[in-house]
Amino acid sequence: NMGGQNVRFGIATVKVTAGIFIYPGTAAERQVAQRMTKVVTSEVPYPGDFGPLTSCNFLSVGGDFQIHWGFILAAGQFQFNTSNLNNKMDSGFPYDDSGAAGFPDTHITGAKLTAFLNATDNTLEDPWFGAKSGEEILDNSGTPLGTAANQPWPFSCTSATDANCTDDDHSNLFQNLGFSTIPCPDLDYSFWRQVAISGLKNAYYYKYAGGGNFSLNGTGAATDVGTATSGKTGLFFFDTANALPPTDTNADGIYDNLTPDVTLTSGWNSGGFIFLNAQSLSSTGLGNSPPSRTMYAPGEPYIESNGIDGWQSGETVLRLTYPTVDPTTKPVFTRTTTSTTARIARGPNVSGTVHMDGVIYNSGYWNSKGNGRFFGSIITKQGVILAGGGPSGTPDIWFDTCLKDKCWPPPSLKLPRVVATSWETDM
Repeated sequence: NMGGQNVRFGIATVKVTAGIFIYPGTAAERQVAQRMTKVVTSEVPYPGDFGPLTSCNFLSVGGDFQIHWGFILAAGQFQFNTSNLNNKMDSGFPYDDSGAAGFPDTHITGAKLTAFLNATDNTLEDPWFGAKSGEEILDNSGTPLGTAANQPWPFSCTSATDANCTDDDHSNLFQNLGFSTIPCPDLDYSFWRQVAISGLKNAYYYKYAGGGNFSLNGTGAATDVGTATSGKTGLFFFDTANALPPTDTNADGIYDNLTPDVTLTSGWNSGGFIFLNAQSLSSTGLGNSPPSRTMYAPGEPYIESNGIDGWQSGETVLRLTYPTVDPTTKPVFTRTTTSTTARIARGPNVSGTVHMDGVIYNSGYWNSKGNGRFFGSIITKQGVILAGGGPSGTPDIWFDTCLKDKCWPPPSLKLPRVVATSWETDM
């Protein structure tokens, strides 16, 4: 287990043997000493494979906050504007109810699937979207729903023109699944700190210097998080206030040694993996002209039916027509038919304008106010808050399916790919 994830122990072993010789190149040449060093290298276990937004605690959002191409995951409560459900949460490929095998991970089958396919509206807002909360869903005032059912809005399609078949379906929202059932990556502070200070190319360690500033390797000029990362790619580790693991000394659920709040502002853009230990992270005024980056939607959704991970021939696939315009314009997808013999494994590469391409992890909170477009994954240990008086606007996050499909990171992010996990010498 490395960095909170199970990975292969090693992908390569490098052995170096060195010798000392006297009178080399002559008849009297003789070796007088020899030493051997062996190192095992492993993949760097980048997180983010669970979905576009993971909160290891509660999650509160407002405004036009939207998640795309994957599931919102909240270990605790999930609060949003439930009174405006159709405008706040996208519809997708509907999910079956609690009586179905594999609930809550199973799409509709049988008569329900037939009704869905026969619907007059063949567009889907987001075929992969959904939300799972370990505890209850709350409305804006913090009041739980009138039902404690795991699936508050089960699939219902009474006729071909029923909007509940498609755009008004919210069978992809789940609650009360249990705090511990929501996967939350417990990233090892010491491991990622060591990777950052190891000297690997494009790995940067920033020590806290006070006043919300950091210094590269503890000796560079003081700078803030935004300046240190903007226009750059790589692995960035920003240490805690005292360069020790996050600590909750009074057991109130809040780490006490995190650095001050971080706000990403106008002109900021970055790529790679950013590991923060800040009290909160938010963004404001990032602007509408971020860089163009390659984006791609996930592969066609399918109905898991044989118990084997991944799609295999014979399992039902929902065939889609993928839009080829900038995903940040939020185009809809069109379903065509189903198939059991073919599946598109990943959507086409398209150009999209986003401020961040990669993964952001924060040991503290993430403030869901403030604009910004993110392609990849955001993970927060303490939770997602909707801070009053904070920045205006709301962010968008598109999930990078390569985080799940093991084709991440792309070369363009220039991230370290391997790290030494074991050293052995003959001394």
